Parts: sequence; C-alpha cells; structure tokens
Amino acid sequence: MSLFISCEEANTALRQHAGVTLDAEQWAFLLANHLLPRFARGDEDFLLTDDVMDAASALQYIAYHTNAPDRLFPNVPANAILGRNLQIDLGADHSQIPPAFYSAARNLWRASSLPNSEDKVGNLVTRVYLGLTRVSSSSDYLLNLAEAQTSRQEILDQSHSSQFANSAYYMGSKKTLSGFLVEAMSTVLTPHESILDLMCGSGAAAGAFSHFWPTYASDAQQFCRNLAVVQGGGFSASRAQHLLHLISDHAHRNIEQLQQHVGALLETEEVIFHSDFAISTVEQYQQYYRTLPLYPDGGRCGSWDPTREVVERQRDPKRTPYCLATAYFANVYVGLRQAVEIDSLRYAIDQIADEIDRAWAIGALITTISAVALTYAGHFAQPILGNAEAITEKKLPRIVERRAVSVMHEFAIRLLSLAEESETASYPVRIVPGPWKNAIESTSRHISEGIMVYLDAPYTRDEYSRYYHVLETISQYRYPCSIGPARIPSKVLGERFRSEFFTRNAELMRKTYADIILSVLEHNWKCAWSYSDGGAVAPASVIDDVARRRRVHVRSFSAPYVYKAQGGKPQKNVTEYLVVFEGK
Repeated sequence: MSLFISCEEANTALRQHAGVTLDAEQWAFLLANHLLPRFARGDEDFLLTDDVMDAASALQYIAYHTNAPDRLFPNVPANAILGRNLQIDLGADHSQIPPAFYSAARNLWRASSLPNSEDKVGNLVTRVYLGLTRVSSSSDYLLNLAEAQTSRQEILDQSHSSQFANSAYYMGSKKTLSGFLVEAMSTVLTPHESILDLMCGSGAAAGAFSHFWPTYASDAQQFCRNLAVVQGGGFSASRAQHLLHLISDHAHRNIEQLQQHVGALLETEEVIFHSDFAISTVEQYQQYYRTLPLYPDGGRCGSWDPTREVVERQRDPKRTPYCLATAYFANVYVGLRQAVEIDSLRYAIDQIADEIDRAWAIGALITTISAVALTYAGHFAQPILGNAEAITEKKLPRIVERRAVSVMHEFAIRLLSLAEESETASYPVRIVPGPWKNAIESTSRHISEGIMVYLDAPYTRDEYSRYYHVLETISQYRYPCSIGPARIPSKVLGERFRSEFFTRNAELMRKTYADIILSVLEHNWKCAWSYSDGGAVAPASVIDDVARRRRVHVRSFSAPYVYKAQGGKPQKNVTEYLVVFEGK
C-alpha cells in the first residue's frame, strides 16, 4: 500500500480491513476537525495511509454501534466528535478552539477504540475540555485521559517563561502552538525517551517540552540556545538573587571604566532625556546623534575612539573595559547609557565561574536587549534610526521612552522572573551545540537514552542570522565586522551563520528537510517534523522524498492556525502539521 492514499482509496482499504465505508459528508467531518490530516499533492488532497489505518478501529466501532450501520455519525450533532463511550462537543464558535484541541481530541478519539476504554464504565460524566469544548464519557479511562490533557494545557497556560524570553519574534515563536505539540508528543514518546529540539530558535518549544520530558536544545546560533535554557527548569529565585549580587559588583566596575571615556556623552544624553520637550530637543538629539562616533565610521569624542578600542579588542576580546555595544550599537538600537550597561553586564557575566549561572545570565541579558531595543517588530535587520534626520518630532517621544529604560533594572527583573518560572518546570533544558549535523553526532555519542528529535526547521528562505545579529553578537562577544546601517557582521568571513535554507531553490530546500529527517532515522531515533502548508515547499513532497529513500512509518497531526506576518502584511490562515517519522 502506498504512503499516501486518496479518500476513495482509503474507503477501499477501510472496507477491506475494517468493514467501514464513509460518504463525502463523513469525510468532510473528519477532515474539517483534523481527526485525519490531509496533505496537498498537486491539485488533490491525500491522507497518510498510516493515519487512516491507525484510525480504523475507531471508525469501525462508530460504524457498527450507531442506529444506522451504513452511517458513520447518525443522530450525532454536527459539532460533535463521537467515539465509543465518548462525545466531544465543539461548540458553535470554532475560532475559540485552541490548537491543542486538535491533537488532544484526535488522541482521545482514537483512544476510545482501545479495549481499556471500556474499563470501569460508570455514569455519563460531562466536563469542560479545551477552549469552549466539552467532553462526555462513561469511561474512567477516557475521562482520566481527558483530565490529563487539560492539566497539561493548564500548566502551559500558566507558564510565562516564553513571554519573558519573547525575543525572536520574526523566527516564529511556538508559544501558541506549544499545547498542540505537547499533546501530539504525548502519544508518540515512550517513558524512556528524551526530546532533542534540533533547531530551537526562540526556545519556546523546548521550554514547553521541559515541563514534561527530559529536553535538549540545539541551534546554530548561540543566542537561541541561551533563550532555550532560560525557558526550562533547573534554576531558582534564590539562586538568581545570589547571582545578581555577584553580577552587580563586576558590572559597576566596568561602568566606571567606560565612564572615563564616554562620561561627557552620557551627561549630554541624560540632559536631553530629562529636558522639557520642544523642537529644540529634536535638534539637540540630532546633533548628539552626529557627535557620537561608532565603529567602523572613525572619529573620536574626547578620549572615546571606538575604532581604536575595537581594533585592540579584536586582538584581545577580553580586554577591559568591555565596550562592544557602546562602540557598535549606541544611538542605533539602544541609547548610550543602555549600551554601557549591556557591555558592563556582559563583562560581569564572563566573571561568573559557574557554567549554568553564566548561561542563565546571558539568556536573561538577551531577553532584556530585545525588550529595550528600538527595532522593527523585534528584529535588527534594519535600524529605525539610520541617520540623524530620522529623529523627528513625532518619533522622539517613543525614542526617549524606550531609551530611558534602565538595562540593569530590566535585566534584574527578567532574571528573577525567569528563575521563578523555572521552578515550575520538571526538567532543565540542556544544550547541545549546533549546527544540526554536529548536534546529531554529539547527541549520539553522549546521550544513551532514546531520542525523539523535534525538527522545527525554517519554513521560508529568510536568513534569521541577519535579523538577530545584535543578539548573537552580544552572546558571542567577539568584536566582528560592522557592515552597513544595520551594523551586521560579515557572512563572507564566517562571522555570521550561513543558513542552508537561504535559497530560492525550493527543490534544494525540500532535499535539505528530507536529509535532516533521514539523518535522524539513521540513528534509530524518531523525528517529529513541524511545518505548515504555508511554507516554501509542500509537506507531502518532503514525506515522499523520505519514503523514497527509506522504509518509514509516518503519522501526523494537524491544526488550523493564523500566522501573523511581519511588516504589516495581512495575517495568513494555514494548517500546521507535526509529522512523526519512525524507521521500519
């Protein structure tokens, strides 16, 4: 039997194996509620054969335990999913149904066909389910399963770590899809398996997984790994308090040294930020913008010569005082005082001996920079202030409001908040260095337990290293080149990560997705691939490519999702998939 089948072919298979035949209306119900995910191949929709056959028992039961044996859902409301000892009422407003519902309801529906769903059958009980839906059953087994699902969703809803760490907006945070992912994973992970988030990006998925399973996170970019760490467990508020005391002393030492170079400039900024607003204030700030020298533009102001300081530190990055943000990004993405505080916090973090403490402190600093920086939609591909003329009467209040925020204060709040959230997660997020080939090989050498690799590769050709270069530069702290108005490191010199997905060749992207999945399967691990029908390639084409090169068992989950695009573009309705590959 082929990997994909049409609804007509599925009817033939179900009739042969389970004595079930579905009409067009019944197929529409199953597909609309994502009980069976559909995939586009050309102009037609197809189903995964493994999905259909896995659901055969549930379909068989429904077909033979209703008033009309030739009907799948007779006498059942159109907005309800029916199973043995089970009814899930969807409600009238489907827009209020969260993504988690679709993977959870699919699992609950299929569980209703298992023998133990009949155990300890009692009176019919109706309970609130996910969103505005309700579940009714007379089976203790199914009611307990539904309660476990809602409990997991409550844990995720109550976790705010991804909000505190909400930095990589453009990368597409999986926060709102975390429940969908967790419920899907709950049926494909064994008790002895861990999750490796292979391309963790914003870290939201790894953070969600860490509430329930041992979790590892990897990414080619260091700042992404930092973000993943601070969304997991293993830390505490008391430890964060102690760490803040250590950091404060070191940070103030660096501030004092930097003030010897930029003290007068800091005083000018302070006067502008705290003066009464007038047209003259705009002119003052414009002049101040032109006065402050940056690397590599040349120029100096008093004893502050950023080009000279950077050249010295390119030979010795640990030279004090730390001044990378001050030399590269002051008056571009952050204010001068903020840049000095960023450099000083980064210096203080490097003085911390404990590796875990350093990782948490850098993660908190990355979230702080992202929160206070003046950017377009949270990314750094283009500065809002590219020149002095960009400082206008209309923009100045926003500029001053953002740049008057203390980085030191914001850092302390975020570190403490993340640490408190960490106490609610069951497992720390452990880091595996990227890129993905390195992560897979390193994991195979050092981790003995079973692995489920979660693959959230880029959906499009966007090169994220360009959008988040400031965060990566501060994480690495290596004084790279500074090119163009955005002050971007050189990709040619290897200072910035070059993504293999940054290509207009869709076939090359398709092959890369398949290559990664196959590499995972070669280690006898399972791979859960996250993608959407709005991505650069058709999901079915990747599944076909994997199946051509290896015998695989493939299951899938899907949910409707609204993608909020960047740059003022209209939102986009898509179907999100989690496709689980397992070698045969």
